[in-house]
Amino acid sequence: MVVMLIVRRMRVEDVAAASKVSIEAMEDYWSRYAKDYYPRKALEFDKSSHTQENYTKRLQEENELLFVAEENGGIIGVATGRILRGYKKGGWSRPTWVDMRQTFMPRQRCRRSHP
Repeated sequence: MVVMLIVRRMRVEDVAAASKVSIEAMEDYWSRYAKDYYPRKALEFDKSSHTQENYTKRLQEENELLFVAEENGGIIGVATGRILRGYKKGGWSRPTWVDMRQTFMPRQRCRRSHP
């Protein structure tokens, strides 16, 4: 079976679904792997960067890069990054977040790099 993923820039109409996917991914990872050493309060702080309001604000900023991965018209992943200004004329960028809906991953036989 061939799965067609589309990766594209996030749009305002994607914000609610993208935020949901990101927060669900964080909750899933925390509950499976990090709850014994990463405080819940820290997770809640981290999730604040992935709210609908935050994504909407970041879409308006020229240095922000926000992408979604789609399958069959539904958002299954999010990737964000930032363009770092001040590095001569070329500039640099760095990724700040990448996630994928957990229900998609096993079907694709993805391997995790953590225990």
